[in-house]
This record gives sequence, structure tokens and C-alpha cells, in this order.
Amino acid sequence: MLRLLSLCFLASGFCGLVYEVVWVRLFTLIIGNTVYSVSTVVAVFMAGLALGAYVAGRLVERWRNPLWGYGLCEIGIGVYVLLVPSLAERTVPLFARLYTESTSAWMGPARAAVSFLILLIATTLMGATFPALSRHFAAVRPGLTSFEIGRLYAINTLEDRREKPGDHDA
Repeated sequence: MLRLLSLCFLASGFCGLVYEVVWVRLFTLIIGNTVYSVSTVVAVFMAGLALGAYVAGRLVERWRNPLWGYGLCEIGIGVYVLLVPSLAERTVPLFARLYTESTSAWMGPARAAVSFLILLIATTLMGATFPALSRHFAAVRPGLTSFEIGRLYAINTLEDRREKPGDHDA
């Protein structure tokens, strides 16, 4: 079961990277520049991951079943990600109105802020997955070490920094 959950967490991390690339392309159409789009998407990813980890980290001890919490976060991410293109499309009338009523100097920050808010829900849910899954692993394997929890995080980011035989051979 733990291996299956680890595989799910790996797939989740991979999907997160795919979302990031797709969102950069999508929000380039809204924000109008790849540099600003990348900056906004990376900023919202970092902010959402931090916010989600903070909130879930504070609440996960109260959850009766952290695995259900993890599953609900993943389902929420999947559903919300499907809504993102529609939400992005709905910003067009807002920006058309803002463009006619304000100076163009406010358009860039307004587009970035709205894009940030659209993506914050999904990235916050992404940030909540690690504390939920970590708590589940700790519950089913008492005495779990910080190294093993760190390995779970590495699985999500496709990195495995364990020493392997022959790593130090010259």
C-alpha cells in the first residue's frame, strides 16, 4: 500500500510540473508576456505550496484519516485544474473593462494578480498533499524517520539523493 501511495505521489508531482508548463502557456495569453507569465506561475506555485503545507500542517493532526484528506486534495486539484481554462477565459471581459476605465500601467499588475488568484486554490491544495500523506505514513509506520519522510518528498520531486554503491568510487 505504501508503494502504491508513493507511486501516486510521484504521479502527482509529475502532473504538477505539467500543470505549471500548461499554465505558463495559458496565462501568457492573459498576461501578455512569457517572462511575466512564468514569474506569476512560479510565484503562485511557491506561495500555494507554502500556504497549503502551512494550513494542512496545522490541521492534519486533527484529521481522523489523513489518507482521505490526501485523496480529497488530489481530487480537488484534478477538478479545479479542469476549471482553470474556463476561469481564465472569463477574465477577458474584466480586462476589457479595466482597459477602458484605467491607465494601461495598471493592466500588467491587474492581470498578474487575477491570474495569481485563479491558480492559488489549485497550488494550495498541492501544498496540502505532502503533510497529509506524511501524516498517514507516520500513522501506519510508527518510528518513521525524517529521512524516510524526506524520501517521500523526493519521490514527489523525482529526486532520490540516497547514496548508492559506487557513488564515491573514483
